[in-house]
Amino acid sequence: SITGGMLVDKVSGQFSSTSNLAINGGEFNLSGKTESIGNLSGSSGGSAILALGSGTLTTSQSSTTAFDGTITGTGTLAMQGTGELNLTGSSSAFTGKVNLSNGTINASANTATGTGTFTVSNLGNLQVQGGVTLSNNFNVSNTGGATNNGAIENVSGTNTISGTVTVSGSSRIQSDSGTLTVSGTTALGGNTLNVGGGGNTTFAAAITGTSASSLTKDGSGTLSKIGRAHV
Repeated sequence: SITGGMLVDKVSGQFSSTSNLAINGGEFNLSGKTESIGNLSGSSGGSAILALGSGTLTTSQSSTTAFDGTITGTGTLAMQGTGELNLTGSSSAFTGKVNLSNGTINASANTATGTGTFTVSNLGNLQVQGGVTLSNNFNVSNTGGATNNGAIENVSGTNTISGTVTVSGSSRIQSDSGTLTVSGTTALGGNTLNVGGGGNTTFAAAITGTSASSLTKDGSGTLSKIGRAHV
């Protein structure tokens, strides 16, 4: 547990893959190294910093935790496992990648996941809620977790995905309640995107694809296409 000052990682592999990294104050500076941990957490009122540099931090996330600090750097935050990581702080200085291959990341602050590329695959599930805007460019190739709750899931509120969405495999976007707006271009390629749930989903920009791609809808919510569809 870090409560103040700065802890700098000088050599990769210093953490056990089951260890819990709690940044409750100060800064953890990965300094471009590579580490795998069991869980990431932190309660600091937003003052704590996770500085990735150009490094990679992988969390297996076996339980539900929250990190309310700031993530910075050009590196990679990777999540796998069956738990949930709640990101409640703004991380506009994080321009690196997020790779979510299993479990859930819940974003409830503007730019909680930075501004870089966010990849959702396998049984990964990104949840958004609280009236936030995420400016990442997304690459999705799955239907969500074990309950098919969406690679991207609007839990509640009016939220916006302002970057592009690239569908690189059969995928699902789900809105449980409220409205999710995708304001960047959605590129289906030759894949299927299923949109569903009891909430609303709006595509405000172009939807592109090929003769092999399709956009399907289920659930009681409303699907609105304001931008042109080239499918």
